[in-house]
Amino acid sequence: MEKHGIDLTEKDFAVQNKWTCDMGTCFDKKTKKECNYKPKLSDVAEGKIKQDDCLYYLQKYQSLVSSHSIWNYASYFQMMKYQKEKYAEYLNKKVAIFDEAHRIEDQIIQFVGIDIFERNLNECKIDVENYDLQDIDDVMKLSDGLSESYARQISELEDSSAFAQNPDYEVVQTLENKYKKYAEARSEIYSNKENFILNKPYYDEGGKFRSLSVKPLDISKYVSTFFDHPIQIFMSATIDKESFCENTGFNPEMVEIVDTQVSPFPIENRKVEFTDVKRLSYNSTRDDEQLVIKKIDEIMTKYSDKKGLILTSSKSRCFEILENLSAENKKRIRICHSFNANGKTQDQVVQEHAESANGVLLSSSLWEGVDLKEDMSRFQIVAKAPYPMLSETRTKIKMQKYPLWYKAQAIMKLLQGFGRSIRDYGDWADTYVLDSAAHELLLMNRKMVPHAYHDIIFPSSFKEFLG
Repeated sequence: MEKHGIDLTEKDFAVQNKWTCDMGTCFDKKTKKECNYKPKLSDVAEGKIKQDDCLYYLQKYQSLVSSHSIWNYASYFQMMKYQKEKYAEYLNKKVAIFDEAHRIEDQIIQFVGIDIFERNLNECKIDVENYDLQDIDDVMKLSDGLSESYARQISELEDSSAFAQNPDYEVVQTLENKYKKYAEARSEIYSNKENFILNKPYYDEGGKFRSLSVKPLDISKYVSTFFDHPIQIFMSATIDKESFCENTGFNPEMVEIVDTQVSPFPIENRKVEFTDVKRLSYNSTRDDEQLVIKKIDEIMTKYSDKKGLILTSSKSRCFEILENLSAENKKRIRICHSFNANGKTQDQVVQEHAESANGVLLSSSLWEGVDLKEDMSRFQIVAKAPYPMLSETRTKIKMQKYPLWYKAQAIMKLLQGFGRSIRDYGDWADTYVLDSAAHELLLMNRKMVPHAYHDIIFPSSFKEFLG
């Protein structure tokens, strides 16, 4: 804003013209100077705050020096992995609370290993055909090639006359982040090579390369990097102590689980009916699949004037269900995923659903992370047990080595699905489970099911429990 002669109060005008912080730099490597508006952590700690302090760093530093603060996982893990020593004085809190604890593994593997996408290869002008994507050493050579290319692009950009006249620091920062990611991957992976799994590369229907990932099998080695407090509270409605400790490496003797014995929500508001139409699997017959779809059609017709949710295990099953519904019910369906064929986001599809009279969301990804409160969903159908996909190499190997993990993942996802449409004490929805494999999963692994779900899953024995 200063460069363009804009008064610092004219924020809306600056944003409109993109004269914002992401076009500047927090630290100039050539002059070794920091942005004039970046506050000092020591000043913030002493309460010395200036009116024009950078809002991002002000908020970050205020969070660090406060007795209580709230972070998202991305910000917190970034700090714990790369800046723990720098902020050690402020990170030594006695108690830390981690929400959505059933997703801890997913959060960790985002910070460990690498992902290579088609766009990275295009940016670096690298031909993937020159590498054996089934060999981890060759994939690491590919990663090295990417880091070297990004480093070269940064150097060429900063030395150019165009950059000298109109420096675009946002582009430099983006390139530096990519360089750092691939440059660090080598030492991280080779320090414990046998623990990293090379997943099969993903190609689109035309046979074009889209993505590839190298991820750790056992995350326990990295847990201490991110979870380092005397008292740590992990919160989730769908967590099991045994599998949680096995997966994270926490000593079970140092872990105590607080398992709510009875759900605070009325049982009549969250009824689950296990219809056990057929046991579905990879080898299911078409007749079995059709019987399940017929049942879905019947339930949709029963709730013809209400909105609902259908959950299944894959995108292909979504389209199979849609194709075989009755004409009337087919009109009500909206297939919803993070990325949709029509370019709409998940939020946009959910909003369209909210504005419909009797719409039904059909998805393999809405098992969690979506809030379908009140009339947004009065019935939900679990068409297929949500076992992790064995087409991913890491999942297949981890299932063989940690069978408890595989079952826990499926149970967690199933129970999360049960809660998509009942969001508070007065809310209600009817749930139907059609795949008998889902019912069998719960019955055979009762010890892994939190007690708050026992009244709707094991009703007869729950009555005995109540006396």
